[in-house]
Amino acid sequence: MTWLKLSDDFADECAEAGLSDAAFRTHVEGLLWTMRRESGGRLTPRDVKRFAETDDPDAAVAELAGVGFWADTTGVIAVVHHMDQQVEPRVLAQRRKLATERQRSVRYRKAGLSPELSAVVAVPLPAVPTGLYRWYDEDDAFLYAGITNNVGKRQDAHIADSSWTEFATRSTVERFLSRPDAERAEVAAIKSEHPLFNRQHNDTPEARQRLADYLLSKGRPDLLTPAALATLA
Repeated sequence: MTWLKLSDDFADECAEAGLSDAAFRTHVEGLLWTMRRESGGRLTPRDVKRFAETDDPDAAVAELAGVGFWADTTGVIAVVHHMDQQVEPRVLAQRRKLATERQRSVRYRKAGLSPELSAVVAVPLPAVPTGLYRWYDEDDAFLYAGITNNVGKRQDAHIADSSWTEFATRSTVERFLSRPDAERAEVAAIKSEHPLFNRQHNDTPEARQRLADYLLSKGRPDLLTPAALATLA
C-alpha cells in the first residue's frame, strides 16, 4: 500500500491558485491515482476519465494546467504540484523488496532456522542474455540507457509511457551474457556518458540543467520535472 502525502498548507495553496471545486477534487484524485499506480506523476487522458468524478474532466485539467499545477501535452499529463512531497516509485519498490526480505527472515526464525539460510537455499536464476540499449535523437544527443532481455517489448513500453521517445530516432544494443554484467555496464554508461533522461545514477544539478536546456531547445518546457524546473529558478 502506498500513501499520499499532503502538507498542512495544501488546501491554502489550492485556494490561492483560485481552483474551482471541480479542479481541486480532480487534483486530489490525480495525486491519489498516480501514487496508487506508482507512475511518478504521469497520467494519460484515459486515466483521468477513469478516476475523475467531475462532469467535465477536460475543463478541470485545463484549469489545473493553467495555474501550473499540472502540465498537459498531447497524450501525456504530468502532475507537478505537490509531487515533490511524494515518495518516488523506485524508493517504494526498494522498500517492498526490503520488507519481503524481513518477512522471509521472520519466517525462518519462527521455524527455528537461521535467517541466513533464506539466501543460501534460494535457487539461483540461470544466466539470461541481456541487452544494454541506448537511444539517441537526430543530432546524436544521448537520450536514455536501459537494460532488457526483450528489446522489442521494452521498446513498446517506452513508446507508450516515456516522454523522451518523441525525440528518439535511433538506438543501439550491446549484448551481455548475464543480467548482472549488463547492470554493471548500464551503471557505468549512465555515470560516464550522462544520458539526458536517466535519473538514477545521474541526478545532479548539472544533469538537471542539461535536461532543462535540452527540453527548452526543443520547445517542450512542459516536460520538465519539478527537479529540473528548480534549476531554472
